Amino acid sequence: MAEMGAACVASAGANPFTGTAASMTVFPIIPDFEKYPEYGRDLDLTFGEIGLAGHWIKIILHHLFLYKARLRPGWSLIPEWGHEQTDQRAGTPPPEAFYATKPTRSTVFLRTFLPWQFWRFAEINLRMIRIIGKSHGKHG
Repeated sequence: MAEMGAACVASAGANPFTGTAASMTVFPIIPDFEKYPEYGRDLDLTFGEIGLAGHWIKIILHHLFLYKARLRPGWSLIPEWGHEQTDQRAGTPPPEAFYATKPTRSTVFLRTFLPWQFWRFAEINLRMIRIIGKSHGKHG
C-alpha cells in the first residue's frame, strides 16, 4: 500500500447545483517517510476539498456503479481496479501534520461558484487519473 493511492468522495444533497461533497485523495496510502521525508506523502497528489466538483464526481460514480451492477450494454468497459500491489512499510507522521482550519468567506463562496467548481472538477479528475496510473506502475 506504500505504492498505492486512494480517493474518497462523500456527498450531501441531491441537487447538482446546491449539493456539496468532501473529496480527498491520498498517495501513498501508507506514509513512506523515506521517499517523502516531510509528511510521508506526495503533497501534489494528497489533498482534500469541499465543494460542488466533488458532488459531481460522486453523481457520476453513482450512475456508473449502478449501470455496471445492472449489467447494461458495455458494462464491462467500465474499469474496475483491484488491489494487486501491497506493501507493509509504515511510519508515524509528525504531530504538526494534523490541524483543522475554519474556512474563510471566500473559501465558502468558491465551494458553490460554478466556474470555479467546473475547473476543480476537471483538476480533481486529472489528479485521480495520475494516482491510478502511479498505483498501477505507470509512474508519470
